[in-house]
Amino acid sequence: KISGITKGKGFSGVIKRHGFHRGPMTHGSHSIRKTGSIGMCATPSKVHKGKKMPGRMGGKKITLPPTEIVDIIQDQNLILVKGSVPGPSGNLVLVKKA
Repeated sequence: KISGITKGKGFSGVIKRHGFHRGPMTHGSHSIRKTGSIGMCATPSKVHKGKKMPGRMGGKKITLPPTEIVDIIQDQNLILVKGSVPGPSGNLVLVKKA
């Protein structure tokens, strides 16, 4: 297992952050990349917890499923892994036994 901090993407809208669909592009629409409705009317008159909304994206710790170690080069302190590794280049990651 490989754990690390993902790349930070800054403040992102719901289309980039959660994969929402966009609104209509034509016919006088003003809500192209907006969230849309976030709650109900008189009952319950609130926005439920956990509602997917815009905000900061990335920069969180994740653990990837077990990946294959291809090679270990001890004189250069390198571990070659098959697949992706979280974070930017030069990021510290934690490698655990699966």
